[in-house]
Amino acid sequence: MRRSARVGRLRRRPTIIGVVLLALAGLQTLAPPAYANRNCESPHCYSQAFYTASGLIGMWSEIQENYLSIGTGYGDSNAHINSETWLLMPSGAWVEAGLRDGNDSGSWSGGCSCLAYDAFWADTNSKGTAEYRHIIESTTSTGNWDDFEFDHTSGPTWYVYFNGNYIGYGQATGSSSGKEEQAGGEYQNTTCVTGAGWADNFDIYTEVANSNGYFSPAWNHPNEIDSGCGFEGIHYRNGEFSWQKHAP
Repeated sequence: MRRSARVGRLRRRPTIIGVVLLALAGLQTLAPPAYANRNCESPHCYSQAFYTASGLIGMWSEIQENYLSIGTGYGDSNAHINSETWLLMPSGAWVEAGLRDGNDSGSWSGGCSCLAYDAFWADTNSKGTAEYRHIIESTTSTGNWDDFEFDHTSGPTWYVYFNGNYIGYGQATGSSSGKEEQAGGEYQNTTCVTGAGWADNFDIYTEVANSNGYFSPAWNHPNEIDSGCGFEGIHYRNGEFSWQKHAP
């Protein structure tokens, strides 16, 4: 079940303008940030919105190539900062895709074994205990928007698309449907202090699919956004996640 990236991109642009205007106005018309208790798995932290539902068979996301920096983590081979979406399976496995700044030497395929700003996708084994990261391409903070898509057709196979083009498939999850989508940011460093990393404003637009087709998720848990490690996640509206400047 393909989701047309062209249709989503055309519909998305008026909303982008609205988000920028709201940001310049100090987000006055938005609900206040939902701050968590900051007891994240320091120094590995998340800022996410969640949508939980059974029978999810597709996930489409549009993510901006905005500035990402791991700051003090450039000497840490495990440090990274991501803007991405995840689709979790009932078994604990998942698929994910988005943008990542950090050392990509641990990638399963496509990496340069160097520090890079990459578009990527990943899947895991059936229990979610091992991750296989695939680098799609190295890019820069151009401000352009990239489309990422996972679609399930049959068995455990999940087809992967980038900017409307088929790029591969994953079978490692062993699952034929998902149970939860997550959207937002991920950050890992040897330290968890303000200024240790940085990201400009992010606004992720995403849709999920069930047997009836694609739709914008109504976040089930907008108040469970984790602001540990300095993240400040703002729930904007169904299907969108705005990552406020100063993260972490």
